[in-house]
Order: sequence, then C-alpha cells, then structure tokens
Amino acid sequence: PTPPHTTKAMYRRYQKPDPTAEAEVEKESAPLQIPPLPELGARSDAATPKSPSSAANSDDDSDFEGYVERSLDGDSFEKVFAKLHRGEFRMLRRDRGSQELLSTCLVARLVGPAVQADGRSFRIQLQNQSAQTFRCVSERRAVQWVDAVNRARQRALG
Repeated sequence: PTPPHTTKAMYRRYQKPDPTAEAEVEKESAPLQIPPLPELGARSDAATPKSPSSAANSDDDSDFEGYVERSLDGDSFEKVFAKLHRGEFRMLRRDRGSQELLSTCLVARLVGPAVQADGRSFRIQLQNQSAQTFRCVSERRAVQWVDAVNRARQRALG
C-alpha cells in the first residue's frame, strides 16, 4: 500500500503541474525551428555553393558550381560542369570530378554583367568574342548563376 502522504503529493502534482515542466514539454512538442537554407541545393543538375567552410572565407564567398548546358551552335547544347572560383569561370567535362578543362576565363574580362536570357538561360560576353549562352535546369538557377557571376565580377573589378 502507498502511504497516504505520497498519494496526496501525487494528486497535487497532477492537479497543479510545475509550470517549468509544462514549458519544457511545450518546447519539446513545438516544431523544430530550422533556419532556411539558400536555394542552392546540392543536386547533380543544380548550381551549388562550394561548401559551408569556404563560405566563411571572404575570398571564397563567390564560389559557385553546378551543371549547365552550354550553347554550341543554333539550338544544340552540351552539358558541362561549370565552376566559378576565385574570379575564374571554368567549364569542365560532364563529370564533377573530371579534370578535363573545356575552357576558362577571368570574370574581370567580361564585357559587361551576366544577364538572364530567356527563362532558364543566362548569357556572358568576353572581350573580342561573341556572347556565350548557358541553359540551366530552372529559371531560379539561371538567376542564381547571374547573381554569382556578377558578384564575382564586381569583386574582381574592385
């Protein structure tokens, strides 16, 4: 048998629960608050930031990479892995780990800012060359590429 004073104490405890205990329960049952991530997901066909650790370094905060389609001639496109790093815009063969460099240019040598072409495409132009068009997986990705290239260009121009 339970002593009468224990039963009475338990009754009081459940009649008037400790307010701090209630607050703890509410905290635990509240939805977890996660800060939003930038819309730069790490998917094979998406533009992505290099890494969280490099974002902390002010020299690398313009790092950007991902798969895009490079315009070849007319309506044909070639899928490439594009990488924006330390003021250079590089295009590599299709594989992220590939070391086969297709082309590279300094963003400081762009004639003007990168511009969004139609919908999911963007365009850059080098000095003494025709404009190069790139097609992204979505319009949002194209906007992100334009922003990243223009930030890198501003940084390079001082």
